[in-house]
Amino acid sequence: MKIFLIGRFSVGKSSLFNKITKKRNIVMEEKGTTRDILREDFEFEGRTWTITDSAGMETQAYSNLFEGQKQMILEEMRTANVIFFVVDGVAGVTPMDWDVLQLLRENNAIEKVILLINKLDKGKFSESDFYELGLPIQFAVSAMSGTGLYDALEACKAFEEYPALFEETDLPPKVVIVGRPNAGKSTLLNSFLKTNRCLVSDEEFTTRDPIKERINTKYGSFDLIDTAGIRFNRLKEFGPVYLGMKRTLRIIEQSDVVLFVLDSSDHVYREDQRIMDAIKENKKACILLMNKMDILPDREAFEKEVDLKFRYLDFAPRLYISAKTSKHTEKIPALIQQAYASYTSRQNTHQVNKMIQQILTDGSLPMNNRKILYITQADIKPPTFVFFVNKTALFDQSYINFFSKRIIESMKLVGTPVDIIFKGRRDND
Repeated sequence: MKIFLIGRFSVGKSSLFNKITKKRNIVMEEKGTTRDILREDFEFEGRTWTITDSAGMETQAYSNLFEGQKQMILEEMRTANVIFFVVDGVAGVTPMDWDVLQLLRENNAIEKVILLINKLDKGKFSESDFYELGLPIQFAVSAMSGTGLYDALEACKAFEEYPALFEETDLPPKVVIVGRPNAGKSTLLNSFLKTNRCLVSDEEFTTRDPIKERINTKYGSFDLIDTAGIRFNRLKEFGPVYLGMKRTLRIIEQSDVVLFVLDSSDHVYREDQRIMDAIKENKKACILLMNKMDILPDREAFEKEVDLKFRYLDFAPRLYISAKTSKHTEKIPALIQQAYASYTSRQNTHQVNKMIQQILTDGSLPMNNRKILYITQADIKPPTFVFFVNKTALFDQSYINFFSKRIIESMKLVGTPVDIIFKGRRDND
């Protein structure tokens, strides 16, 4: 981890540098003094990190620096994992602060910036006064006492903790067709393939083994898997069928997108709700396919029943189809592509924090003494967000529900849940 301190003169960068590194470097305040880059290693929670203090910017505007100093600053900006942009909390935002911010923007460094509002010990100031800079991760600190520095340094972990979780893959998404027996899963697969690949019968459990086919569409390729019908009652009476059920649930765990086929000509049964539970527990992307629309007796009544019993799948788009006549089945590949793109969607730490900051500005969520320090996206499949907060006990399920819904809306996600994790500023919180 490499941290770079930047900011105008007299904001306390060098004092922060000394406090973090526990050094006592002499800082010359005479205007025009040439000073080399200062770099020191320091220990933080078992990690050895490096912090660098910018050359010359304590005394002059960037435009007045020597060319060599400018190049050193640009190189440090480019190679740093995190940039601490330091401002003076007592003085407020100044024109030179805007100049530094513009420098960061021009060099595409804004996404790794954490704003440090220094001089907390010198007097009271409002952190909201600095929102106009548009930097969503900010901490009020004191270079003299060290107040706030622990939280600022811990926030740096968001820029290093999850580097391997966003690797691209060339493998097509795994799409599984599930539903209770006789809902029309095999008919749907035959409709995709335009051939009778699967035996279709009115008898339950006709399909006992999963059937996998590579489907190529203008929206991309995906592996489509038709599963053995799921029925949770009387499983022990059917040896091969029982094994088929277990295999189906395992395939749901390994899938990316679930096509959940419902028989819209009938009611929603307990088996359907158990499938919903499996999708929810495994946090899978999902599309609800309301099959047999050609014999649907009462669409409004069926919608109300789905709303009531499938409230935990409210993120899943609904599409009425007839697998038998292929009506509307041509719309499914586009939904699969959207759901998988959402399921693997990612945002960097700067984007995530800016999004949450905008969500909180409407004031619809009572925060009281709750404080969100910063947020990072920790994983995909589904998008997973870790909220580092002052105290986890203050954030109950209602806050998870609120942020889940608003993140889905803000990121325009289709067919995927999001996972929210609240974590205290200390690991044992």
